[in-house]
Amino acid sequence: MIRSRLFLMIISALFSCGGVIAARAEPAIIYTAIISPYITEAAGGKGAGLILEIMTGALGAAGVPYQIKDAQPWRRAQSEAIEQPGSLVSPFARTPVREPDWSWISILLDEKMYIYVPAGAAKPNNQEELLKVASLGALAGGAPESIAKELGLVNVMQTVPSEQQNAIKTSLGRIEAWMSQGYMAAAGMREAGVKPATIDQRFVLRDLPLWVATSKKTDPAMVATLRQAFESFRVSPAYAQLLKRYQ
Repeated sequence: MIRSRLFLMIISALFSCGGVIAARAEPAIIYTAIISPYITEAAGGKGAGLILEIMTGALGAAGVPYQIKDAQPWRRAQSEAIEQPGSLVSPFARTPVREPDWSWISILLDEKMYIYVPAGAAKPNNQEELLKVASLGALAGGAPESIAKELGLVNVMQTVPSEQQNAIKTSLGRIEAWMSQGYMAAAGMREAGVKPATIDQRFVLRDLPLWVATSKKTDPAMVATLRQAFESFRVSPAYAQLLKRYQ
């Protein structure tokens, strides 16, 4: 009788441990869109770009399994990720519009939101003047669109799917201002073949750290594990080397 009970206890413990291990082994799912230089490639389970390499570097160092979804339009990636437990979405600015919809894990990159104008333009030089522009370029589905809505600039905002288009429109004077993060604007001008001398970086609108977020359906224990992985990686030499390579 005692042996039977001991056997059942051992079996129960093994199954319990197996369940814990299985839960811990559940992969994080990285949802992607091509947003240069943060994500420049994502196909066939592989990818490249500053933010994507920060995510995979952190997860790999912590021993957290992950999958990379093929790149798709940014809005679609977000709409799928918000319903998927274990999802990871970045680059994500933690704006008031987005705040209640996601579980926010960790800052991945310290960035700023800048206002760019055609070279030599008299205005805007500050946020007050920005609120009076007749046209503003913003990346569709990105932080600039979210912030423009927050500032009440919906009626003058012109959204496009790539920062290359915003760079071209700004350089040609087709829009009065362009709102973008520093890394993204530089990549957009470079990839569009726009000469930096044709665009002025006029002023910093705000500090805008880029976060990684997950669905609110993600288990809290997994959120804690992911947070530890990303925060540990940010203070590692590997993180510093990645930043240096993309600057």
